[in-house]
Amino acid sequence: MAVLLTYPLLVQQVTELGIRQVAAMSIGQKDQVPGVITVTVIYLWCLTGLMGAAIVFGSLFLFPPQGSFWGDHLLAALLLPTLCAQSYAGGVFIGSKRIGSFTGTRWIPSFAQFLFFLVSWWLIPPHVTWALFARFFALGLSSVVFYFLILRAVPKPWGRPDFQIAKTLVLKGFEYGLSMGLSLLQYRLGILTLEWWSSPQEIGFFSIAQQNAEILFQIPQAFGIVVLMDSLSSFDSVLSTKKAMKSIRQVIWLSAGLALVTMIIGPKLILLVYGAPYAETVPCFLAFLPGVVAIMAFKIGRFDLVGQGRPWVGTPFVLLGLGVNVLLAYWLVPLKGALGAGIATSVGYTVVGFGFFWIYKKIHLKAINSI
Repeated sequence: MAVLLTYPLLVQQVTELGIRQVAAMSIGQKDQVPGVITVTVIYLWCLTGLMGAAIVFGSLFLFPPQGSFWGDHLLAALLLPTLCAQSYAGGVFIGSKRIGSFTGTRWIPSFAQFLFFLVSWWLIPPHVTWALFARFFALGLSSVVFYFLILRAVPKPWGRPDFQIAKTLVLKGFEYGLSMGLSLLQYRLGILTLEWWSSPQEIGFFSIAQQNAEILFQIPQAFGIVVLMDSLSSFDSVLSTKKAMKSIRQVIWLSAGLALVTMIIGPKLILLVYGAPYAETVPCFLAFLPGVVAIMAFKIGRFDLVGQGRPWVGTPFVLLGLGVNVLLAYWLVPLKGALGAGIATSVGYTVVGFGFFWIYKKIHLKAINSI
């Protein structure tokens, strides 16, 4: 299940072409009529959704995860358009400063999936295909909700898709898409290294540890949306970066405090929820936490740089973190399984976090001195 979900998530970052970020910037800075940008974004979603689904299905056909079959591959591929729909809608909401529509509906997929589980639990035996269909149902439903919210959020008339705007969005978005794809690869590399050098059981331990440790990522996500909207609407990059630096410091201290609490109660909760057979998840979970705190600077600062149209700043450290992660995983995963992947991922996160904070602070000081 973890491996199957990794493919659409990775492909999404490239095939969606960074349209969310570029659309948010175009609408926020009023480059064009919001309705025209919106209908153009919907047009691009149809194209990239189909293209991305084909890439996911083809990749899974050529490199099938252990124990999967073509029906699982098809469902994983169909997740791609629904993931892109969420992302594109988010760009429209952020650019229109409809933060309530963006954040207030993020619970819909989880709630819809939970309802599906409740209704079908006694009718269908739990297995991977069942879980994938539940995810597809939940994301598909939320995509429909997002569409009707966009109808209310963007003033009429919309008109027809503007192919010149589409070209601009794609050209700008390609840069964003590659940058975001490398960033997401950093978060999903552990599952891939375990698929290459370990067993499905270790992937299960690792994915549970990662999901629980990265709950802390909700903190920079909440701060980051505000930072991005401020950066999109601000014509003073020094001021927006100064605000982002303040947010980075607040998030790091807050996350460090919560991580200490999580170190104490997290292992007990994991054993309570998943049971003794998942005891190996606990060391991996603890190994994750330092890296999760360290990468907070990157997760906040990236929002500001995206708003300024500079998504590539910090990418060298993302590449360095990926390299460190792979090298450590090559050594540790065959020996330690999930724990080895957790350590490698945490060290990779730390490299990205400290490297990005150094260069981001340097840019900030240079901007101030130039005034």
